[in-house]
Amino acid sequence: MLKIFHRPTLLLSAFFPLLGVDLALSIPPPLSPLTGDHQTLSQRPLATNNEALDDGIYLYGETSEPEQIGKAYVVFEVRRGQVIGAFYMPHSSFDCAYGSAEQSQLDVTIINSYDQTTYRHTLFLDKFQRLTTVSANDQRILSTCTQTYQKQVGNW
Repeated sequence: MLKIFHRPTLLLSAFFPLLGVDLALSIPPPLSPLTGDHQTLSQRPLATNNEALDDGIYLYGETSEPEQIGKAYVVFEVRRGQVIGAFYMPHSSFDCAYGSAEQSQLDVTIINSYDQTTYRHTLFLDKFQRLTTVSANDQRILSTCTQTYQKQVGNW
């Protein structure tokens, strides 16, 4: 099996065309508690500008369709303005990340899954499409990152 993300620059290279300009965005509400193998949207109100994202689990991608080969996704959980999550492409490896969440961006430290090197990155969420369902695989990826890096995030 070909490993796509053998260097951090390759992982985020799929995101680079989507980064750079910080545009205003109203973020949809986070996903509700797990039901079956998927999570669905709750009916909480949208966060307003300059507020932290509501606590919850979020999934964004280069496309609104899940599990598309060659497309990049980010799954993350927000708790009290802190975030743990992962960048991934389906049927490939994933890189965990942790840091802080604001209304339209994530400021995170990304950990390369192969050599454990770290680097800082800002992800502008308005460059991605919000997906309304978090799959069992998304949950597995998120759980792995949360278990591994929750000590790096204060008050998790």
